[in-house]
Amino acid sequence: MNKINTGLVDAAIPEVMEQRLCKEYHPTQQQMQIVIDNLRSIEEEANMEGCFDIEEGVIKERDSTVCNTVMCVAGWYAMATIYKDDHPPYSERWVYSTGVELIAETLTLDGEVGLEEWADNNPTIWGNPYGYDMFSDVGAYNGLAHNSEKPMSIIIAHLEAVKTRLPLRGSHV
Repeated sequence: MNKINTGLVDAAIPEVMEQRLCKEYHPTQQQMQIVIDNLRSIEEEANMEGCFDIEEGVIKERDSTVCNTVMCVAGWYAMATIYKDDHPPYSERWVYSTGVELIAETLTLDGEVGLEEWADNNPTIWGNPYGYDMFSDVGAYNGLAHNSEKPMSIIIAHLEAVKTRLPLRGSHV
């Protein structure tokens, strides 16, 4: 299995753990760039017709969907990190939460709830008031619709804009 690029040296460092518990903690621009780079690695495949559905929560068996892979933001993230070279075997079907946890870990946020709450509590940084729905509704990403021609490119552009609105360094109060 390939090493997953979370960009973290040691999330158990006491200062990092303390920052994560603060309400006003923000990921760094560097951490967001790692998420963007991982998504960019599967952008072309995820943009193929029929290969993206934000409501799909299960990583599919090879050849079981039009795109032979997952069909949601977090599922594509899992594919970009864990399954870079191979799709999961049928016996190893993972749900979208695998990718969610990897994104949260990269951003040093506390799992799915921490990630969604961070986006929800920071609509100015996220870019709209729908960040809590980042894994379930196209409205969470500016410009994304169910019939978008290049959905992953739109998601990446949204995250690039989020990155520019993040403080220059992770901050906490």
